[in-house]
Amino acid sequence: MISRMKLKNVWAAGFLLVVILCLILFGSEAYAQKLRRISVGSGGTGGALYPMFGAIAELVNSKITGVKMTVEVTAASVENLRLARSGQIEFWAAGGDVTRKAVDGVKPFPFKFDKIRSCGWMHGSMTQFVTRKGSGIKSMYDLKGKKVGVGPPGSGAEETFRWILETHGMSYNDFHAYKLSYAEEVAAMQDRRIDAAIFQVGIPTSSIVDLTMSMEIELIPIGEKEAKIFTDKYPLFFYQKIPAGTYKGQTQDVMALNPLGAWGARIDVPEDLVYDVMKIVQDNLRQLAVVQVSFREWQFNPSVEKAAPLHAGAIKYYKEKGLLK
Repeated sequence: MISRMKLKNVWAAGFLLVVILCLILFGSEAYAQKLRRISVGSGGTGGALYPMFGAIAELVNSKITGVKMTVEVTAASVENLRLARSGQIEFWAAGGDVTRKAVDGVKPFPFKFDKIRSCGWMHGSMTQFVTRKGSGIKSMYDLKGKKVGVGPPGSGAEETFRWILETHGMSYNDFHAYKLSYAEEVAAMQDRRIDAAIFQVGIPTSSIVDLTMSMEIELIPIGEKEAKIFTDKYPLFFYQKIPAGTYKGQTQDVMALNPLGAWGARIDVPEDLVYDVMKIVQDNLRQLAVVQVSFREWQFNPSVEKAAPLHAGAIKYYKEKGLLK
């Protein structure tokens, strides 16, 4: 028969176990409630933005207590802005030109995206057109009748492609258009299911580098006349060269269109959080450039308001730096 003392010990042990379980249960729940989870829309895994914001997220998570930033794989610009507007992500990255269209409610955006706020300029996402060497495609006009990867559906790359085609008096009706992710475009090029493809990312991009490992490629240039027409209409694009040697077998500079990228946050993201993220990024740009050289092109300048109004946290940051009154 169990003694009274043993029963007391059993009850005490049981009570202690219940207390411990409650502390674990409610303590973890309180921690989960305290932890602020934020998401940033980047791009596809084959582009530059995904690993770049992955590096930023690591810094943010290590330096800001109570914040957990995660990076979402997306179709980039257009989708990121739509996700930010709907509240599915807190931070976004997009081409400055596409961002301006979202803010103004210009096609492909059905209305004004009034919750979008900017923080800074990113590197340009060079618009790169690639074809197999010997395909006979030397200019945009030669795409007629071909099979062409036009970029991920809903991406800034696809939208830019449409604008470039308009400058050349062309449209999707002039060739067979395939909406593919960058990884799918690489596979389709390798399998000869498409003849050319667009990649709108920082240079050099891993997608094209991977492609050069299995085949010889050529970059399709944009003509000076067409570029002038294009940049007059879309002033946040610049006519710049892809330097010779950027990719294996590229022996000459190739002229292309380069839109400045912008990044920012929803209007309802706390001012102090945005300020802290901006400070962390700028203070660690040199370290981040080790991960991706395109970080060298990032600019912290209030002129990014040309793409979208400044976030309150960005205003605070730029005032502290003496760049705003």
